Amino acid sequence: MEISAIDQIRETEREAEQTVLEAEQEAKARVREAAQQSEQIVHEAEQAALFRAKEAAREAEAALARETAHKRKEIAARVEETLARARLNRENALRAAVERIVKAVGDR
Repeated sequence: MEISAIDQIRETEREAEQTVLEAEQEAKARVREAAQQSEQIVHEAEQAALFRAKEAAREAEAALARETAHKRKEIAARVEETLARARLNRENALRAAVERIVKAVGDR
């Protein structure tokens, strides 16, 4: 084999090694970029999930506040009704007591 053919083979081998090295570097860069993109996607998904969770919590708190206010009104109405009955019962009891006293005094 001629020296120029050997030199040409060596040059081709060097070019092939360089091509392989560049391909490896490009593949590693693509893997790094894909990893960064996947981390970004995961971060965005976490942020979206956190936002939805906070929104659901706010909605639940609002619903709880509405229900609590409604129940407080119901309880207040029942308390007022009970107080009104108690006042009426007291008045009736006082009236009955006065009538008994008047009747007892009148019977003498």
